[in-house]
Amino acid sequence: MAKIVVIEDESALRAMIAEELEDLGHTVVTAVNGEQGLAAILEHRPQFVCCDVNMPVMNGLALKQKLNALGLGPNELTFIFVSARVDRNDIADGLMLGADHYLTKPIDMDRLATLVS
Repeated sequence: MAKIVVIEDESALRAMIAEELEDLGHTVVTAVNGEQGLAAILEHRPQFVCCDVNMPVMNGLALKQKLNALGLGPNELTFIFVSARVDRNDIADGLMLGADHYLTKPIDMDRLATLVS
């Protein structure tokens, strides 16, 4: 199965996503902000990243920009934004940075499971 980094500042949601993905047989590493997420991605080299947009320290958009600058774009990993922000401009911003998918909260776990399978 896949190695996935989940980056989410809300502890209950982070734990729920990690548990659901682990139950599907994936290996999950979690982080609470973009800075920790970047370190986890560089250390663990996951196939998938599931990342909140609004977080302290480094938000998801800044993280995606850093990954792009490091050459970790769409050919290197699948990047999935997860956000409560449903404005079309917010979604477009994420996709224009090269995110593969943009899921809105509350998360449809069946859809997330399909995306990482």
